Amino acid sequence: MIVCAGVLMCVGAAWAQAPVLPLVTVGPVDGPVTIDGEIGGSEWAGATGVGAFMELGGAHSPLCGCRVGADDRGLVLAWAVADTPTAERRGRDGPLWLDDAVEVFLQPGGSAEYYQVIVNAAGDVADLRTRDASWNADVEAAVGAGGGRWWAEVRIPWADLGGRPQWGDRWRVNFACDVVGRKPLTWAPMQAGFHEPERFGEMRFSEGPRAGAFVVDRSDTMLMIAPTGGVRLDVTLLRGDEVVAQAVGQHHQPLWVLGIPEPGHYLLRLAGVTEGGEEVFRQEVPVYVKPPIELTLRKGLLEAMAVIVGIDAEKADGVPESYRVAVNGEQVATVAADPDEPRLASVTVSLAAIEPGEVTLAVEALAGGEVIAREETRFELPPQPAYVGSEIGMSDELPAPWTPVEAEGDAVRCWGREYAFDGRALPARITTADAQVLAGPMRLVTVSGGRH
Repeated sequence: MIVCAGVLMCVGAAWAQAPVLPLVTVGPVDGPVTIDGEIGGSEWAGATGVGAFMELGGAHSPLCGCRVGADDRGLVLAWAVADTPTAERRGRDGPLWLDDAVEVFLQPGGSAEYYQVIVNAAGDVADLRTRDASWNADVEAAVGAGGGRWWAEVRIPWADLGGRPQWGDRWRVNFACDVVGRKPLTWAPMQAGFHEPERFGEMRFSEGPRAGAFVVDRSDTMLMIAPTGGVRLDVTLLRGDEVVAQAVGQHHQPLWVLGIPEPGHYLLRLAGVTEGGEEVFRQEVPVYVKPPIELTLRKGLLEAMAVIVGIDAEKADGVPESYRVAVNGEQVATVAADPDEPRLASVTVSLAAIEPGEVTLAVEALAGGEVIAREETRFELPPQPAYVGSEIGMSDELPAPWTPVEAEGDAVRCWGREYAFDGRALPARITTADAQVLAGPMRLVTVSGGRH
């Protein structure tokens, strides 16, 4: 797999398409929800699994899951994060996003403002209205942890959100997760940050049928998905226009496994539609499986006639001791692996002797003299522009009206202006068109303890 930088024409470019905004249907939970940090199965029956999360501006991550529902008092959420929690006690409205934390953004229908509620793994709460921390809601939150995971239960009162929505109402929403040392995770396809309300998904309120899902686990070879709700859920894994794997059914099928045939870029599509044709759930999430070696190319095709090859062998089967690089089938470079970071390397490859056209570049990772991983990519090498190496326009003569810099004693003149230093480090006088610019010599003044 290749990641492209600069303007190289690359084969195997990343998945690119206009984002589809997700939709989730929220209905009443079956039993009373107690916000105590202990997520019981029966009290959350009826809550909808919101689907999959992805890295901000990136691809799917299996670290975070969320259920959402409605009760008489407010919107209720149950979060599960598959990561050992890292968090500090920061108090109300502290910078909780610096910790492991979960977030929800809510924009009631017809409102220009949106609400943000954050709960970190220490149980602190931050609540804002369109980034204004002076807004405070009577948020209930409790967290728990164990087994390298943590979880949270949250209730946000309807009264603090402008009133309880009617069945059939639609709000804009995003669910998000902050993980220390990793990229933030998001449900909606946010790009630069969480405060992009135009990219929020939809939350539909209904007493009727619902569909949802959790991505329970993901490896390099499979996705495990658990459906929720009583409506048929279609799950499709695509590579381009090709259907790679598919599952269809209702929530009584507890777990689906979708196979991933090889490394690369995929699209996970989830869709829930009632028998009457009403859409109740929708989400599309990029899925990326890294190859044994991932290559990043940076061009230098003019004067240098070279390409800088970044090598990431995180998924190699073994720890590399060295890397071998070949261009068009001929070995051109060997580099020893860094003992401190043996899975990362960089090598500059000269292309000066390569004819313009398609270039095949291959990298092999070696350990014990054996190849443990190999990746190959192709790019187009353009012909050298005619101006490279030309001396047209190069001259030692300064064209008019500019004048060369002249120095005489401690004065410097250039293009009608003279700087006189009078033995100082800073100019004492600056003269332009026979007029003095400075009121007096420049001085550097320092102040310490109120004294100059």
